[in-house]
Amino acid sequence: MATRRPPNEELGFSLEFWKLGNMHPGRRCLPTRLKAKAAILVLSSFLFGCSREEPPVQSNAPSSAPSAPVLPAGKPLSAFGGGACEVASMSGFYPAENWGSWTEKDPAEILLKSELKGSVNVKFTGYTFDDGTPHKLTISIGNTSKTITLTSEPKAYDLSYSLSAPAKSVILTGFPPRAHPTDKRLMGAGFISVECTPK
Repeated sequence: MATRRPPNEELGFSLEFWKLGNMHPGRRCLPTRLKAKAAILVLSSFLFGCSREEPPVQSNAPSSAPSAPVLPAGKPLSAFGGGACEVASMSGFYPAENWGSWTEKDPAEILLKSELKGSVNVKFTGYTFDDGTPHKLTISIGNTSKTITLTSEPKAYDLSYSLSAPAKSVILTGFPPRAHPTDKRLMGAGFISVECTPK
């Protein structure tokens, strides 16, 4: 008996169905169920084609990390002092911001690297946030104190001290921290810098 040739594979007819049809020489046709499935495959292939959607290619390349937000650098201690007033450390202040630092406690202390002696001119620059009330701040060096009135605009205050004994710290007092309208912190004086010049 002549062997049937496989149907045209361009029509999508599976070779497996052709093999099944030739397994039993006594049969002249495929089983009814297989024949129906083959016919459906042939018709579907003819109408819609045999293209198969390829799965998306997975890339192993690492994705770029999101950029970290850029925060303003804190003002270094060296920028808080000038002249004979080189700042060694500060206590009672919040962490430095790019402009300066708020007092967190009353009193707040600025420790200097070297002692101040005799007569000294001091330029203190600071301000406070505007709540409609003037705020006085006492600045003490050794046993000598001076009082200034802070405003909402940064201002430099020229002060003169005559020290009877060497002093190595500047004390800010008389200005308790208070609530800010938009900041959760309690803040007092805004300290920008202190510059000392011996006479």
